[in-house]
Amino acid sequence: MWEFKRVEPNNKESLSNYLKNAGVGNSFFCSAYSLDIFLNCGIKKLYLAENGSDERLVLLREKTFGNDVRILFSASDGDGLVAAIKNRFDPVYVAYNLISDDGLPYPRSEKSELIADVAMIADLGDRKIKSAYNAFLKSHSGIRFEKINASHKDALIDFFDKWDQRPVTKLRIKGMENDRFFLDNYLDDPGIDGEVAIDDSKIIGYTVIVPGCLAGSAIGLINKCIRGYNDLGTRLVVSWARRAMEKGFTKAAIGEIEPDGNNCFKSRFAKNGKIIKLYAYEIFRSPKITLHGDYLGTIT
Repeated sequence: MWEFKRVEPNNKESLSNYLKNAGVGNSFFCSAYSLDIFLNCGIKKLYLAENGSDERLVLLREKTFGNDVRILFSASDGDGLVAAIKNRFDPVYVAYNLISDDGLPYPRSEKSELIADVAMIADLGDRKIKSAYNAFLKSHSGIRFEKINASHKDALIDFFDKWDQRPVTKLRIKGMENDRFFLDNYLDDPGIDGEVAIDDSKIIGYTVIVPGCLAGSAIGLINKCIRGYNDLGTRLVVSWARRAMEKGFTKAAIGEIEPDGNNCFKSRFAKNGKIIKLYAYEIFRSPKITLHGDYLGTIT
């Protein structure tokens, strides 16, 4: 019989043990940090589903139209997991997400993720990276960079507030709920590394890297900067790549990338890297709800 145990926020040990035992590969969410920070705050809650020695990671999203449940990493129903989820959570939607297996007989969505070559980025091994990096140094010589630490908390809060005040547009990135969760729970964590970019006394961007669950792998967890500082984003990525190299990381998962590599900031870091495919499969939808766009592929 399946039992569902809540993974309380800031419980890296439980998530790390699951990832190790599940034998997952290298992707953005293959880290206790990214799982907890992006999928375990606000309306999102992580659960470990256990049935004897069988263990699965389940994401509950308490949406306004009903409960949305995702089974992460594994697309095997086992001994009636989906039925147990329906009984426990009364969901209006159930899906498998972050699945490496292709071709399952369900409605599907797919995402492409970039596993970047850390040395290529750190050494400016692509002409576009080198050009943008040097252009930033030339245009913004007064910007200073510091290793992120607890002393930056108040300035980061100001940065988050300004980010949330930006006008809503079609291309606007989501708000700062996950960043605030990171600030409250992980700013002092010894596994965290990264930098803040400071203009005068104001933070204008920050970047964070964390260990992945495979040897030699890192996760480019956060890379954000405000508008008005051309090529700051590239400067920050190069910064975390150099920090990653110092820690012995050779590869870094940096999240979703457009399949064709066009019109995407992350595509400039693809040289010598690897693009992987992750799939999502819809296995239950209540006839009472109407969904638009790539709802199936979205979990954050």
